[in-house]
Amino acid sequence: MQISTTYIATIAIVVTFIASKFNIVIGNEEVTSWIEAVIVIIGAVKILIERFKKGGITPLGVRK
Repeated sequence: MQISTTYIATIAIVVTFIASKFNIVIGNEEVTSWIEAVIVIIGAVKILIERFKKGGITPLGVRK
């Protein structure tokens, strides 16, 4: 079974958001904040790249 990398990125962002709302801490507070930020940034960039690859938009997201 293959799952879309866009779905994986979106799921990672949602799980990170939910974990922060339930105060789930990995290591100390600073490490948790960095991990959350990295996951959200990588996930968002992955989603943007996949959307651009599908065509119909410029790299800035404007419709062609």
